[in-house]
Amino acid sequence: MAASLAWLLVAIVLASLYLAMHHRVAAARRRRLPPGPTPLPLVGNLLSVSRSGPHRSLARLAERYCPLMRVRLGVVDYVVASSPAVAGDIHHHSHNAHLASRPLFDVWRGAEHHRNSVIVLPLHGVWRAQRRLATEEVMSPRRLDALAPTRREKVRELVRCVAGRAARGEPVEVGLEAFEAFLGILSCTAFSADLVDPDLRDAVQEATKLAATPNASDFFPAMAAADLQAEF
Repeated sequence: MAASLAWLLVAIVLASLYLAMHHRVAAARRRRLPPGPTPLPLVGNLLSVSRSGPHRSLARLAERYCPLMRVRLGVVDYVVASSPAVAGDIHHHSHNAHLASRPLFDVWRGAEHHRNSVIVLPLHGVWRAQRRLATEEVMSPRRLDALAPTRREKVRELVRCVAGRAARGEPVEVGLEAFEAFLGILSCTAFSADLVDPDLRDAVQEATKLAATPNASDFFPAMAAADLQAEF
């Protein structure tokens, strides 16, 4: 009985994935998409993209096809601009609204961050209010000029730290030291306080790692509810 239920569940999942893929393929045929590698059934072009170096895999595909190409990862289509000229052309033609409404990676939905982050919010009232707040209170010329001494001091601290380690013959983790300096500048800008400490640094690094980790539900949205990787 249990085996029969398991096979039934597998059949339902496969049928759902097939229907989702068929729907996306049919929709793609109605859209004007750039050329790209021929996708395989179900997995698309996933096997052509290395997990350890996806940017290199996409660069090789772009050399074979064109700088603006379509790749299908799972059942989701992505348009890849792999040259500065093509990327600049996209921005020069004012496609900001389309770029701002791009699909979200599932990791952003894990703790409802997609409802509050100006980075991923669609173009509506909340996004406009947060953008106005950032423009007027955080990134305005007046605010940036007022924080110039703080930025200079953080850079001096970074230089002193690197110089001290070099004088003692100790190795310098350039990425870590630069990250802490940047985080200090950012926290002073946003909160008027230096919030850098090991716990915060580790939390930010962990969040960055999770945000950059590929998730199966990004390529097969029908599987999102299962959370197969149990990351969230």
